[in-house]
Amino acid sequence: MKLGNFLVTSILFTLLILTELTVIAKAASVSEEMNLTIEDFLAKADVADAEISPNGRYLALIFNKEKSYHVVIRDIEQPGRPVTGMLSEKVIRPTSIYWANNERLLVNLLVPERTQRVIEKSQEEDDFDIDDYRMYRRTISIDVEAKNSILLMGDRRRLSNNRNLSRIRNFIPDDPKHILMPVFGNGRLELFKVNIYTGVSKKIERGTRFTYAFLSNDKGEPQYRYDYLRVAKVIDIYEKKEDEWEKIDRIDLSGERKENIDAEGLIGLIGDDKLVYRKQNVDSGYYELLIRERGSNEISVLASSPGQDIEGIVLSRGTDQILGYTTEKDFIRYHLFDKELQQAYNTLADQVGEYNFFVYSSRQQEKNAIVKSYGPDNPGRFYIYNYKTQKLQFLADQYSKLSPKTLSIPALVNYKARDGQSIRAYILLPTDYNKKLPMPMVVLPHGGPHARDSATYDNFSQMIASLGFIVIKPNFRGSTGYGRSFEEAGFGEWGGLMQDDVTDAVNFMIGAGYADPKKICIAGLSYGGYSALMGAIKTPELYQCAISIAGVTHLEEQIDFSLDRYSGNKKKLRNILYKRIGNPNIDSKKLAHNSPVNRADKINIPILLIAGDKDRRVPFEQAEMMHDALKDNGKQVEFLQLEDTGHNVFYYQEDIESIYTNVARFLTEHL
Repeated sequence: MKLGNFLVTSILFTLLILTELTVIAKAASVSEEMNLTIEDFLAKADVADAEISPNGRYLALIFNKEKSYHVVIRDIEQPGRPVTGMLSEKVIRPTSIYWANNERLLVNLLVPERTQRVIEKSQEEDDFDIDDYRMYRRTISIDVEAKNSILLMGDRRRLSNNRNLSRIRNFIPDDPKHILMPVFGNGRLELFKVNIYTGVSKKIERGTRFTYAFLSNDKGEPQYRYDYLRVAKVIDIYEKKEDEWEKIDRIDLSGERKENIDAEGLIGLIGDDKLVYRKQNVDSGYYELLIRERGSNEISVLASSPGQDIEGIVLSRGTDQILGYTTEKDFIRYHLFDKELQQAYNTLADQVGEYNFFVYSSRQQEKNAIVKSYGPDNPGRFYIYNYKTQKLQFLADQYSKLSPKTLSIPALVNYKARDGQSIRAYILLPTDYNKKLPMPMVVLPHGGPHARDSATYDNFSQMIASLGFIVIKPNFRGSTGYGRSFEEAGFGEWGGLMQDDVTDAVNFMIGAGYADPKKICIAGLSYGGYSALMGAIKTPELYQCAISIAGVTHLEEQIDFSLDRYSGNKKKLRNILYKRIGNPNIDSKKLAHNSPVNRADKINIPILLIAGDKDRRVPFEQAEMMHDALKDNGKQVEFLQLEDTGHNVFYYQEDIESIYTNVARFLTEHL
């Protein structure tokens, strides 16, 4: 079985032991000092996407040149890989590409509203910036010469004002001339069968206002659908029976440990008749895979991983067919049902080395496929993989200035907390790191708090490390991925045990001689922002500054806010919040004591607050209260207010630039 039958991610480490730290060997051996700038971390990708046609002949690339993205198609079977076609536009931006078959390439585009007027402005204005305009998502189909362009869904006039008409749900293995495209229209999800040669579409299913996706077989026939009730945090699964949809099960996500749930990574098919989905075992508390025969009420366990969660499923690319599942420790591991496929995966993983990787290919892939790797010191590298020789050939770095040769060196460590508990932490060492000399350090507790850090690329952390700071990211108790008891040890420990674990990470780095005790800052987002403020309050002797981004500052008011905006079962959510944070009826003194806004007088270091005024998870008022409390107590505080920004402060480019610039300045001034 070919490796090209699925989209896969893996990461493997070759490790070199250096005293207490474990440094990733490849990164340590090739990193070289380079003066990266903030602009380098803000730059758009040089190569945004790459795909090879199923027959292995044509390579399509999206690359960035002179502030424009271009689609280039090359014939890689000919000497010199000649260009067969090119698309170049300044205001219509390609974002991703897919080979539907050997003849047609699908190109997803960002198209500005009132396109012609924007084109005219691009020709008239010297400071023209396409990011200033409202954009729509569309998909076109082109041939190998980048000609005969066809707009998909262009025949649906009533959907012409829809912001997104570019989603591709499935290729259809039994019908290569058509694809399935889901579209939200008239307040509900509709599924269309679209001809990639003519653009003509036919509506084949219509869901409810909660329908998230349809699952189809290889003939393009919907077999199941699932409705995702985001606020209530449940997924309802329906089975197609003749012309009716029958509800067969519900997945309760209210106890999910991740802040953002990827519903598409939870459900798949085996053949036409077997539904597979991820669900929590009520007895063990771990997530496992269940399987249900079509037309049957019998549900059995397909796969479980003793002592850890099944994180997600592995799908055959472009279809809903499930091939295996993933687990995660330091990195994602794939467990594939087919032994031959697992062996192919392992062989490729050995060549990729210390990084996660994706294989961009379909079932029809014959000769070559694109492989993209990424990791702590690698935002993205593209390779061509040859099935016959089983060899990788380097193609391009996604970001030319950000590569393992220039980025900070990743490492990991297990340190002991004060009670003896082993804690995993991920570290970035500046390129000029010298283990004999203590260096300034920034500790970055993760958000959640019931989430985790892992060995993957984080642009914000790398930007900080590029300034000459060690960065450490501890998976304190309460983090997921280390068993239920480890996670539940953090329940009710906001400002308590979870904070102590962060403190112990700093003390370990000082004691081992890595961190300069007079040059340490604590920073974080969401719960990490809360932890930054509590670090300044509980252990002021450790830090010279603190940065709180969208951080919680008043626990009881945060609980009330979460309950007020929740439209589902408030009793269930109340029980979860009370268990994880605290019960205001019983723990009011503890909640007040562990609310930074009530203890602003204890802070004696400079504080940088950053918050979006449209945050619907941690309200902007939390940051405002903290700012006012610090000012009232005569403390040194800066407040960066982001307009029209939600909880994800890294969504808009101008916000990212503002955050990076202010954080870099603040750290440099105080460390």
